[in-house]
Amino acid sequence: MSTQSNPVNGQSKEYNELLAKYNALKAAADAKSNKQITFHVSDATGVIMIRGLGRFPLSMYFGQWTRFISVYDKFRAFLEQVKEYVPQSKEEGVDLAKLAKLPAGIVVTPAEKAAS
Repeated sequence: MSTQSNPVNGQSKEYNELLAKYNALKAAADAKSNKQITFHVSDATGVIMIRGLGRFPLSMYFGQWTRFISVYDKFRAFLEQVKEYVPQSKEEGVDLAKLAKLPAGIVVTPAEKAAS
C-alpha cells in the first residue's frame, strides 16, 4: 500500500500540500524565466536600473546611461561584428575556438584579467 494515498497516517494531506508547494514554486520559476524587461529608479541611490535581462539588474547613473546611449550606433555595430563568435546565452557556453577567430581590432579581455 502506498503511503501517499493512505489518509489514515496523514500522508495524503502532506503529499498534497507538498505537491501544491512544488507547483507554486515551479509556476514562479517559469514566470521568472519569461520576465519582461522593466525600468526602475532606486529610491535609495537614484540609480536607473534595467531588470529582466539576468539575475542582477543592469544599473547606472543618469549620466552613464546618456553617455552609453550616445554611442548606441557604435555598440550596435560592435554587436554585429562579434555575434557569430560569442554565446547568445549563458546556457550556450563559451567556445574558445570561436573567440580565437575574432577579427583583428576587436578587444578581447583575457579570462584571468576578467576574473580579477
